[in-house]
Amino acid sequence: MAKKEVLERACRGDVMNMALENAQTQLQQLFSLTGAVVTVTTQGAGACQMPVK
Repeated sequence: MAKKEVLERACRGDVMNMALENAQTQLQQLFSLTGAVVTVTTQGAGACQMPVK
């Protein structure tokens, strides 16, 4: 029950897209420390899907 509720709230709260954006920013900042200019391109988080049981 608890796992299902957490997954439902994560889907409603757009958690995967927020994580994707944060990871993209972190990678860009990491490479900027070396002086490199990078562009991070993602495939997107995709649709939020609940596991079927």
